Amino acid sequence: MKIYDDITPALKAVLFHFIRGYTVWTSFIVPAEKVGGIAEKWAEAYGTQPHTARIPSL
Repeated sequence: MKIYDDITPALKAVLFHFIRGYTVWTSFIVPAEKVGGIAEKWAEAYGTQPHTARIPSL
């Protein structure tokens, strides 16, 4: 597992692996108070659905 501090290199890595036929999984750690607003924006823009699993702090 690799953790990126910035979204741009993370998405480049996803694209790089996807092009080569690998299956990748991406998650974003977002503070709980921001999830509602981000979920609405992403659902509208990208058709995504939020996952509400609790992730322990890193």
